[in-house]
Amino acid sequence: MTTTSSIYRQNSTKTMIYFDNAATSYPKPEEAQAEVINVMKHFGGNPGRGGYAFAKETSQYMDNARKEIADFLAVNPYKNLLFTSGATEGANVVLKSCLKRGEHLIYTGAEHNATGRPVKWLESAGIETSKVPISGEKETDLKAFEALIRNNTRLFVVNHGSNVFGYVQPLPEIIALAKRYGILVFADMAQTAGFLDFDVAASGLDFACFAGHKSLMGYGGIGLLYVRDPILIRPLIHGGTGSMSRLLNQPVVLPSGFEAGTRNLIGVGSLLGGVRYLKKQTLAAVREHERALTKRFLAGLRELPQVMIYEVGKEKTRLPVVSLNIRDYAPGDVAALLEEKANICVRAGLHCAPLAHETIGTSAAGTVRFSFGVFNSEAEVDVALSVLSVIK
Repeated sequence: MTTTSSIYRQNSTKTMIYFDNAATSYPKPEEAQAEVINVMKHFGGNPGRGGYAFAKETSQYMDNARKEIADFLAVNPYKNLLFTSGATEGANVVLKSCLKRGEHLIYTGAEHNATGRPVKWLESAGIETSKVPISGEKETDLKAFEALIRNNTRLFVVNHGSNVFGYVQPLPEIIALAKRYGILVFADMAQTAGFLDFDVAASGLDFACFAGHKSLMGYGGIGLLYVRDPILIRPLIHGGTGSMSRLLNQPVVLPSGFEAGTRNLIGVGSLLGGVRYLKKQTLAAVREHERALTKRFLAGLRELPQVMIYEVGKEKTRLPVVSLNIRDYAPGDVAALLEEKANICVRAGLHCAPLAHETIGTSAAGTVRFSFGVFNSEAEVDVALSVLSVIK
């Protein structure tokens, strides 16, 4: 794969090995950097907030960016793709507006707090909830979903890919099951967008949230929300939309009614640049590279008897995410040793996903998580394995 990582690390006294791409991808591709500079130089107007040319040009830039990003994600019509501050905002919009008191939702044992905490809040608002245990076997998990369906079940909440153990849930089959019962489906695609191909519009999904700063290669503070039909939800934030300004009630129209206030135009630019990088590389090539690194890492780990690996599901369906622990060591201590010995950056703890840790039995202290990205190399993986081999 193309590598530009050296330009980000040249000022370090020791070369940094970054294995925390599930938190945020790093480094960002040159295309993302260039598009940020392009926005800063040429598109400083406020989209939708002026009839003069500068504002109109900025509005057009944002509309064109939405079209290009929507095309990459297979979202149609493109105005059903909303810019948010991140996947968390999108999850809150959906979960806090599409259900009524007395209705029931089903969520999974892989959820991140971006969905898990809104679900918990909904319980206090009179929404009934049930959790599907995750086995990693498609047929078993589908039967577990179906067994929990009630007459008042309104929504499935599905973490498409776990940020803790990398399991990719069988989303097409879950959607098909939901449609048989007239149930809506919301997918958290924060980890899978930019890694897996998925035709959002054709899939039958009702809602999906995306993180712009992970595998989509944008900067922090930008995300996306797909809404199949705006009648299914309500805006979470009320305010200026740049149109229909006479109305004191928030207009429920796509996209402006769900994008109150001034959007993060620089974030949009970075996301557009990230998508252009991925299109040039192709998702297939990115996926092959990151899966090869994961396979190499797992093979090396299995040679280390002191290492405990936490896996759910079959290896071929997993994301480039590996959680492990070393016997007699706290996760935080292992992470500190990795940084001390080789400037390796990993995340230790619960990774904002306590439900996922319940699933793998690591709720007490969490795990050490390695998550690989497009700019990582086999040599970096081998360094990490070498350091782990001497922590006993």
